[in-house]
Amino acid sequence: MKEVYMTMVIRVAGSLTLNAKDITDYEIGGFEFVIDEQEVPFDFAGYSMNFLSDKNGQYIQIETGDSGFFKNCDIDSEPYLETYAELGIDPETIMAPYLASATAISYFNFYIELSDGRELSKDLILESVCFTDEHGDDHYAGSSILGKTLAVIQGE
Repeated sequence: MKEVYMTMVIRVAGSLTLNAKDITDYEIGGFEFVIDEQEVPFDFAGYSMNFLSDKNGQYIQIETGDSGFFKNCDIDSEPYLETYAELGIDPETIMAPYLASATAISYFNFYIELSDGRELSKDLILESVCFTDEHGDDHYAGSSILGKTLAVIQGE
């Protein structure tokens, strides 16, 4: 299996401000992207989540990586080998350019709950998804999967 890493930026809508200390529960991981009209599941062995700001406001950056604590937390195909066989997909094709070619997201397991009981899927907008291959080349997902709130992506 080739190395694939992901960086995802999720924009916080409006004037909502997030602080890590306000989060009481969260979950990251598990995706299904629509690629070549098939729902292709994938996941990574580990994630980091950072709260950052820029001139457009606050955003969440989710990463798998090839350095630090998350070194070698690349794509984890093992749980999906049977599904890939059923779909007729060679696991070796699940690489950065292939994942970036997605036309839709059919499943995205991402959940944040704040100490006041709010769950944030309606306040978070998927802004960018970048898959980095084993050579360090970036492959960005197209606009068809971006700009939607997580609530819409998750079918709420």
